[in-house]
Amino acid sequence: MIASAIEGIDCRVTAVDSAEEGIRVVGEQPVDVVITDQYLDGMTGLSFLKLLRDQEYPSKRILLSGHIDKETAIAAVNDAAVFRIIEKPFDRFAIRSAVILALDALGRSPS
Repeated sequence: MIASAIEGIDCRVTAVDSAEEGIRVVGEQPVDVVITDQYLDGMTGLSFLKLLRDQEYPSKRILLSGHIDKETAIAAVNDAAVFRIIEKPFDRFAIRSAVILALDALGRSPS
């Protein structure tokens, strides 16, 4: 669903099955935008994104959640530097818009 939402945007999509694999991938190659669900096996999406921020990966971070409370939303912005929070179920336009804005904020043309 995410890959089809950003079809036509000049970017590469790498899907992973766990936060641990995501950390490995981000450590091996530059990643402009990281999109993760809040609920992951073994770690929350917020913890994963905070870890990326703490390790100073220069990516923009997008958090997906079917239910996010006020405290989690505040922590996402303040502690993990989350660029966007998108509520589930989401539509393709929400993902596409967030990725375009993230790339633009990084100075990358999303054409």
